[in-house]
Amino acid sequence: MIPAEAAPEEHVALIKASSMFDAGWYLEKYPDVGILGLDPAAHYLWLGALLNRDPSAAFSTAGYLEVNPDVGAAGMNPLLHYVKNGHREGRRLAPRRRATDPGAWKSGAVPTISDAPSILLCAHEVNAHMFGGERSFIDMLEALGQMRLNIYVAVPREGNSRYIDLLREKSCGVFAFHYGQWSKNSKPDDAVIDDFTYVIERCNISLVYCNTIVLLDPLMAARRAGRLTAVHARELIDHDEHLCNRMGMDAQGIIKRILQQTDYVIANSAATQALFAHSRRSFHAPNVAKV
Repeated sequence: MIPAEAAPEEHVALIKASSMFDAGWYLEKYPDVGILGLDPAAHYLWLGALLNRDPSAAFSTAGYLEVNPDVGAAGMNPLLHYVKNGHREGRRLAPRRRATDPGAWKSGAVPTISDAPSILLCAHEVNAHMFGGERSFIDMLEALGQMRLNIYVAVPREGNSRYIDLLREKSCGVFAFHYGQWSKNSKPDDAVIDDFTYVIERCNISLVYCNTIVLLDPLMAARRAGRLTAVHARELIDHDEHLCNRMGMDAQGIIKRILQQTDYVIANSAATQALFAHSRRSFHAPNVAKV
């Protein structure tokens, strides 16, 4: 249940009436909203904007905040601000960011090694606060950083400057551009595949490494470019009904799809590796607890 004060009825009505909000698109792009039975407009007001989710393909939450920083500083919902004031004030709407946009590239603190192989490490989320997904991604970046590699990072949005700064400190650079996650309602995004292909070619990437099983577009771009791929499997697929519902497949279907898309699977537990063991392309790399 969404708290009434977090999504007042009059604000929900304004969002729903806006041409910049598409309820069907929002539910397709973010299937967890439908699974939880939440109203998409109310969800965007309550939580979606904080997660840098877009209310439609026509409006970029992160983009609007980037070109109108006073809106974020005031803690205002981006689309609600645009509907109530921004449109009248002639505020700029930033388009969906592409990997080729100058603003997508953030140089890193780690110098490149001319004769070392390059890896693209792909994150699936950037939240306003650092949760498990962000922390596990940093752990993987630090582990790879111990090897003689050039490590580049891709994130689907910015939204957390402290987190992005950490990634820049530990890598050769960060590409921040829009890309989505695998779900039963999503299809391969040709624009995103083109974006990843551009990054792969620009940085001479040898291996595309996805830090979760829910990314497909970067793997498809790597295959198109003839590069190796690896997926870090953290999910216990055969015990995760929510994940199977989201993907629109049973556990065996998901496992088969992953093995079709990637060269190697790195499992963070013996139980997860057992799901892929028959492929002979899976490895067990246990989590490391920092104390």
